[in-house]
This record gives sequence, C-alpha cells and structure tokens, in this order.
Amino acid sequence: MVLAPPVGREHIQAYRSNRQLAMLLASEGYCVARACYRGVGDSHALEPDQNVVEAWRQDLLDTAAHARQVCGTEELPVWAIGHRIGATLLAGIAEHFDHVIAWEPVAGSVFVKQWSRLRNATLPDIPVGDRVDLMGLCLSNEQAAQLSALRDPRKLATLPEHVTIFREKDQPRAKVMYGVESLDTRVHYDILDQLIRMLPRPELTPMGGDGRGPLRNEFTAATGMECAEEIVRVEPKDYMGVLTGPVVTDKPGRPIASHPGKPVTFYAPGASEPRDGSALWSETARELAGHGVASLRADRDGAADRAELWTDRDPNPYRHANAQAMREQAQCSTITSSPPWCHRALLRCLGHPVRGPRTPGHSGGRHDSAQSERMAHEAGVLR
Repeated sequence: MVLAPPVGREHIQAYRSNRQLAMLLASEGYCVARACYRGVGDSHALEPDQNVVEAWRQDLLDTAAHARQVCGTEELPVWAIGHRIGATLLAGIAEHFDHVIAWEPVAGSVFVKQWSRLRNATLPDIPVGDRVDLMGLCLSNEQAAQLSALRDPRKLATLPEHVTIFREKDQPRAKVMYGVESLDTRVHYDILDQLIRMLPRPELTPMGGDGRGPLRNEFTAATGMECAEEIVRVEPKDYMGVLTGPVVTDKPGRPIASHPGKPVTFYAPGASEPRDGSALWSETARELAGHGVASLRADRDGAADRAELWTDRDPNPYRHANAQAMREQAQCSTITSSPPWCHRALLRCLGHPVRGPRTPGHSGGRHDSAQSERMAHEAGVLR
C-alpha cells in the first residue's frame, strides 16, 4: 500500500491523519509505504528546473518499487490512497497501481490559488522574490504553472475503473483533517475506517523481505563535503530522530560528527510542525552539514510520528513533556555527534551531573576552558 500525502501546509495539517491511517492499515495486514515528495518533509530539495508534477509522480512510483523490494512482494498487487494533491497526482499514473482511492482530490489550480492568496493576505509585507510561496512549499513560477495544470480527477473525461473518488458529504468537516489551524486539526477515525473498508480484501500473504528500509542516506553537500543522514534513537524513551552532519571519513562506519570547533544543533519543533518543519529544518540541517555542523531533529511529545493511535489531535505543546523532550534531544545530539568537551558543556547547562576524564590530547588550559564556556553559553541560549 502506497500513501500519497498532501503537500505544503496541508502536508503538515494532515500529517497525523495520514500517519494514523498507515498504522491502521498495518494492523489490517497491509505493508504500507508513506511517500515523501522531493521538496516536502524530510526529502531532499526539489531543483528549480525540475518539472514538479513529473518529479512527484516519479517519487510515488519509486516508493512503490522500493516497498515491493523491502517487503519481498514482487508478485502481489500494489494499491494506493492519495490525499488532496496526492490523490490528483495518483490519478495521472493510475495504470501503475492495481487499485487507487482518490481521497478529497483537488485541482492544482485551486490549490495554488488558495494557498498563494492566503500567504499574500497574511504576510503582505514579506517579499517572496521571483518564486511562488504556498505556505510550506516554495516553487518557481514555472513549477507553480505545472502544478496548476493538474486537473481534478472528478473532471477527467474518463476515469479508470480501478480509481475510486472518496469525498465526505460534509465538506466543512472534511477540512478539519487538512485545512484548519494545526491545533484545531482532528483525525476522524470513522473516515479512515471507511477508506480501509473500500479496499479489496485479499488473503494475507507472508512477506518475503525483511520489512526494513535503509536507515542511512549519504550525500555530497553543495560545499563538496561528504555528509550523511541516519535514523537514531533518542533515549531514554527510544523514539525516532534524524541525525544529519558531515561524516568522519577516516573512522570505521563513517560516523556523523561535527568538525572540531563546530557546534552541534538540534531543532525543537513548534506547536504545529512535525520534525521537518515543512522541509525548513531538513534543508537547514543539510546546509549546516556542508559547513561541518551536525544536527538532530525529532518530533515533540505526542505529535507527528510520536502520536499514539486513536488520539485525534496533537496535545497541547506547552507542557512539561515537551520541555523534557527538548532536553532529551539536546543530550542525544551532543552525545551522538560531538567531541567530549562539548558533551560536558551542554550536559552541565541541561542540569545533568558530568564526570569523567578530560578529552585525551587536551591540556585543560585556557583554550579548553574558553571553548567549554562558549558551548555552555550557546547551550543556555538553546535551553
């Protein structure tokens, strides 16, 4: 099963609904792959000269192919559910899937007009230059025109028989899952259940693969520096984070670590965003990696991929649990990807007792003290 999510601000608002749908599908026996288009979420940036529609449709096909490989299901059918722009994208490549559900599809022109107008109305004094800002998604003028040309599947002259349109009768209620303020967004589990019941019900077939995708992705930054991203565990609660930074090329395993004298950063999600900040934090992390800085991004407590099943909304972000999550992420990023003197400076600032010998090769003189004091000050600002 491939899930094609919305894009831009709707990607953020609908993140919880799409994630919970994936969890419910998995509990029904489906192998589920959630796509993340180029320029959206944790994926790498969309190049200005790329055709946005062709690129995103190829991303969906690549997701399906990779899911087959990971799950060892080469001979089994592949179905897809697309939400909003995801539904419209899928309708144009439906021949590559055995069954497609277009969930609340939207024409590209409607999407572009709606979000560009809202952006101009809410932020009129901030210039956007020669790009089109769709609030959470920036496109070139040519790409915006390409996206605008996407037709609503309901308006197509002929719709393939294996494509089903699904829209709620109560459209204001439907928008609560993708088109309202983040803290007002709700998951309607009755709708998710309807989507699941619309799928064919074949007999379950054991997976032939190990069900695991890659945990690490290496890339070359614009500066020419070798960098990597990998999924890590944030302790003590063992939730997922993404570590980004330069690799140490002369050590086994090519670990990620900040260069000497460089800080370690972590991104604390705000009230409404998942860890990627609608691609803002993921792209910032990769740019910093090209300058020798490692960083960690992770979801706040109870949000995005840390959401508990059957919860219908993000919890209040102004809670002690989120402050504790920031401490955990700061500690994890420091211990994972920085030299020991930096570990001690940040851990002191976070209120953790610090013991142990000095870093080998350091005399403990004035230079070390200045570095530690500087890192402690920077950590205090983060705190």
